[in-house]
Amino acid sequence: MNNERTSALSESQLSDFFADQLNEILYSERKILETWAQLEMAVQAPELKTLFQAYYLQVEKEILRLEGMFTILDITAADGKAEATEALLAEAKTMVSKTTDGSHTRDAAIIIAVQKIGHYKIATYGSLQQLATTLGLEDITNLLSQSLQEEKDNDLLLSDVADKKINWLAEIEPKA
Repeated sequence: MNNERTSALSESQLSDFFADQLNEILYSERKILETWAQLEMAVQAPELKTLFQAYYLQVEKEILRLEGMFTILDITAADGKAEATEALLAEAKTMVSKTTDGSHTRDAAIIIAVQKIGHYKIATYGSLQQLATTLGLEDITNLLSQSLQEEKDNDLLLSDVADKKINWLAEIEPKA
């Protein structure tokens, strides 16, 4: 990246905020990746397992993409924290514990939990994309746009499997 953009990133409050938010989403993606195996193991429907495996690979790509942004911007990723992500992951674990093992209701609950996490990521990537545009960071804007679109696509896939199968099976499932 040229010096003009690097110095533009380092000389404004907005640039500092942008870098902080990049740190937060990187931390979030890493935390999601750590927790993902637990959620995937709790899923029963084969098509949902397939989506989860694909999403795991997507999160890995998003982490690499974010790490690349730090390189492009010539900044170092700091140890971060993402309270919203941690709360959403805790809620996902609670939803799993409140539903019956192997049930369609658990699958429906996991879809909802994952969509809540995804919607947080959609809001974050969309907002960061706008900030990158404002800061004149075209390369970063394009990378954030890719992550944003992947998250939107994943949300549609989850909604589709919920609407066409999982929720209907959960509806006819007897109480435990």
